[in-house]
Amino acid sequence: MKQAAWIVAFALLGVVGCSKQAAPAADPAFDKQWAEVSKAVPETAYIEDDRAAGLMGKVERSPQVAAEPSPAAGALPQKLEMNDVSRTIRSNLSAVKVCYLREQRVAARSGKAIVNFAVSSEGKVSDVEVNAPAFKGTNLPNCVGDQVKKMTFPKFQQGPQSVSYPFVFVGS
Repeated sequence: MKQAAWIVAFALLGVVGCSKQAAPAADPAFDKQWAEVSKAVPETAYIEDDRAAGLMGKVERSPQVAAEPSPAAGALPQKLEMNDVSRTIRSNLSAVKVCYLREQRVAARSGKAIVNFAVSSEGKVSDVEVNAPAFKGTNLPNCVGDQVKKMTFPKFQQGPQSVSYPFVFVGS
């Protein structure tokens, strides 16, 4: 009888205690959009939590965007170039990382996001939308959207311009 009770206890422990959480369901529409957006930008924004320091060293990254000379005084470019978008986002990544670190305190997870937004000819951001299936139900999309709204991009002549930018969040 005692032996049977131990067998039942171990069987229950195996079923209850060793179960893994299911991975989030794949989103084919998001994956297709991700493939298109990541090809259109000079570099993807990678953000690591502090515990994952160094993990991204093994990931092949896009080359750094070289600084371009400023246009002549008074001569604004016709449109906002993706190199300028990458440069502005890269210079503001620390604010986006704060969003991710806050989320990591609640639940450790990694994932991708596509941030869609409009930039006026004055460089102001509006109409921010964050598509991040891996972070559905969390505050990360709202926080990242708020940080992108605060960014200021270089001025240009023909605005507003729609932008989609990929982010990868890597945790331990």
